[in-house]
Amino acid sequence: MEILQSPIAKALALSIRSLAVDVPKINIDPSLSAIIDQWWCPICSLQTEDAPLCQMCQRILVESAEDPPNEGQSKSNVFCYEYEQNNEAHIVECDARGHLKHVPNNDHGPGLKTLLSLTVRDRRHNHESKAEIIFQRIIKYCKQNKKSFVDERFPPSSQSLGTDSFHQYSQWLRISEVTPLSHDDQKLPWTIFSDPKPSDIQQGALGNCWLVAVIPLISEQPRLLKHILLTKDYNKEGVYLVRICHNGLWKTIIVDDFFPCTKHNHLVFTQAKRRQLYVPLIEKACAKLFGSYAALQGGDMREGLQLLTGVPCEYIDLDSSKDTFDSNSIWTKLLTSCAAKLLIGTSSGGNGVSSEEYAHVRIHKNHAFSILCANEFGGAKNRFVLVRDPHSHSDYREGAMTQNILTQLKSVNSADRSTGAFWISWDRFL
Repeated sequence: MEILQSPIAKALALSIRSLAVDVPKINIDPSLSAIIDQWWCPICSLQTEDAPLCQMCQRILVESAEDPPNEGQSKSNVFCYEYEQNNEAHIVECDARGHLKHVPNNDHGPGLKTLLSLTVRDRRHNHESKAEIIFQRIIKYCKQNKKSFVDERFPPSSQSLGTDSFHQYSQWLRISEVTPLSHDDQKLPWTIFSDPKPSDIQQGALGNCWLVAVIPLISEQPRLLKHILLTKDYNKEGVYLVRICHNGLWKTIIVDDFFPCTKHNHLVFTQAKRRQLYVPLIEKACAKLFGSYAALQGGDMREGLQLLTGVPCEYIDLDSSKDTFDSNSIWTKLLTSCAAKLLIGTSSGGNGVSSEEYAHVRIHKNHAFSILCANEFGGAKNRFVLVRDPHSHSDYREGAMTQNILTQLKSVNSADRSTGAFWISWDRFL
């Protein structure tokens, strides 16, 4: 069988070190910490972000909690906002537990003339405290009324699906009503995650491989996964907090546990084996953030990496026709990145390669893949890249991949085709 050139992607996205993601230390229950990024003014209905003051009508967001603030609270945990109304300056003080109150101007001295800006860390600290309160209120209400949480902002309806093409999956079920694909999994309890493995993840009917290809990489980074999944345990109330980085700010998305299902009670979209919830929860949080599940169709893997790591990504164009293209330097960078355990992805469909050519080598065009590792033995002619297809549908074959070579590569990484992983030579990769 003839091997065609350029069977795989022309783009390589490398994230900077994932373990550098800053996770602040806050003395509250980690399962309750979060960021609430927006509120709606009850007077003018303006959506406001990151400040307890409506920019339109100067309405103050009043949040209160049943528990009093901690005594001896540090002054560094108190944030002040100044605004003008009727040509008069007003100051609002917001503590770390989300309580707001008006403060006379003279309490802060005559030097305060402008709005005090919050640092990203301060804003995040404040929002996490407010999220703790909201989460506790929902849990308390549901337990007292013996009800499960229903997210009215992202309801179990066609509106949340976002397109007619998914309306055949009109059944929304609580996760406790979902039937796993594997009979063995039916014996297991639902968990947020339990020893997650990349091979657990199964992409569903949604064309969001740009996001799904990133989740297996995240699953191999326990610290990152814990940073994203703020609710650490399955709960009967069906309320979960998922942290997503959007436009450079970490935001916590509150979601319920309703999911689109088939008539056989199976999840329609992305899921994980062994009854792990982290995959559908991350996908649903992103769907809510962008407006619907349909809004997740089609995307750039760089965006997926940024959403789940919060760090910028480096993009490397693998167009060999450009004067700046240097396969040796790119290979060295790939080896270094793999050794540093960076999160790496690639996508197919660039540089005019036809769908027929991709079909000939049994690889999907315009599809995102994870890069697991790269290896070289016996010189530059024996360079290989291990790629994973989140759909597990690719059946790439290459004549140069002899059984002897595959045996040597398997000693480097034991991932096999059953997990969607396959080896490809560096020359063919380019």
